[in-house]
Amino acid sequence: MPSPDESRPGAGEGREAGGLDPGQLDAGQRDAGQRDAGHHDAGQLRVSVVYALPEEQHIVALTLPGGVSVEQAVQRSGLLQRFPSIFERPLRCAVFNRVVEGAEPVRAGDRIEILRPLQIDPKEARRREAARSRRKQR
Repeated sequence: MPSPDESRPGAGEGREAGGLDPGQLDAGQRDAGQRDAGHHDAGQLRVSVVYALPEEQHIVALTLPGGVSVEQAVQRSGLLQRFPSIFERPLRCAVFNRVVEGAEPVRAGDRIEILRPLQIDPKEARRREAARSRRKQR
């Protein structure tokens, strides 16, 4: 069983809980399977809160009472204290890569992801890459 805080670089990369590659399941199957696996005791929910940086990701497994919101789960994870830069912008979160409001209730098995702002607009990144490719071809 993993430790409550799997905050080593690369912990759990590319896999959802249960050891399955997320690409093997569609989103509905992934959500249903994760939520079923997250039940602990009556009224208690197991969830994970994730904060990913370019070189590492930090995963905190929590057992929470029912009725807790996404924002409350993030606060209880301790990640806001460990990474004060999260406070530089309004908190944005997703559950299984679906953007949610902070007030949304947590469900058993949720993977709550703290979102970081984009460093560069995706269209601009593609333009730069295309220009770089054109220069290499000459």
